[in-house]
Amino acid sequence: MELVLVLVIFSIIVAFGYPPLAAQLRRTRLNQAAHVVAADIEIASMLAARDRRPMLFEGRTSDYLIRDVKTGAVRFRRTLGAASEYGVRSMRFEPREVEFFPSGMASSSMRVDLTTQGYTRKVQMTRAGYVRLVP
Repeated sequence: MELVLVLVIFSIIVAFGYPPLAAQLRRTRLNQAAHVVAADIEIASMLAARDRRPMLFEGRTSDYLIRDVKTGAVRFRRTLGAASEYGVRSMRFEPREVEFFPSGMASSSMRVDLTTQGYTRKVQMTRAGYVRLVP
């Protein structure tokens, strides 16, 4: 009888505590994904400078890749979609493609919107390569 009572009380506590905890975990994963995207944008710029060749950062719906403009070879690819550990429901790149030059400049500025269940994080990059997360 006492064991049943303890289990019932424990179940009630877990039932009330789980939704806020799950929401916090989703926000944490999305924040991590935003940091990963910002770091990968910087990687594209560094690859262009290191190899002295233009690199193309191409955003898609659930992943993005970095390609060598001259050869078309994919140098880097990352998936952040719902099936990944980050659980990002949607990614929107504006524009979808940005070319990074060996000088450190980019063909245009870029904005990335990451969304999961009502929570959004934005990553912005200037043409000079400055990357920041927007609250």
